[in-house]
Amino acid sequence: GTVWKGLTPKGLRLDWSAYTKAVVKKGVLRKNTLEGKLLVAFYCSTIENILAHCISGWYTGCSAADRRALQRVIYTAHKIIGPPLPTLEDIFRSRCLRRASSILKNATHPGHYPFSLLPSGRHYRASKTCTSRLKHSFYPRAITEVNSSKHLPSTPPLPHHHHNT
Repeated sequence: GTVWKGLTPKGLRLDWSAYTKAVVKKGVLRKNTLEGKLLVAFYCSTIENILAHCISGWYTGCSAADRRALQRVIYTAHKIIGPPLPTLEDIFRSRCLRRASSILKNATHPGHYPFSLLPSGRHYRASKTCTSRLKHSFYPRAITEVNSSKHLPSTPPLPHHHHNT
């Protein structure tokens, strides 16, 4: 998991370096005599899953150096396996879109309210952010990813609440 870096004047900060080092350590592949399809299956079922675990939460809090270290794991796997593998950014985008789509399909989801369609019905309203920490958090990034994707997930109508009077 995460390592608490300590209290700063601006609040509590998380240090993702320890998490990144653990993931990099788990993601090391060695050349062996396994068949190509088996290596791809191994990569997808272990290394990519380790990298993608909660990526929509930790990716934006990761430093550029940590992202490069994680991308090197993918590159090393690519050199061993052969076929092109999705980049860390691609993994983040696909998981982020999948999570946002899941939220959008469930109007009762607590995280549904930040996703409000603009009058055109083609894009979601991007909230204005004052800090880069908020700008790079899940909801603003998810809205950006959904707006830039070719297929917008459908938003169901909000449930009607009937009040007995």
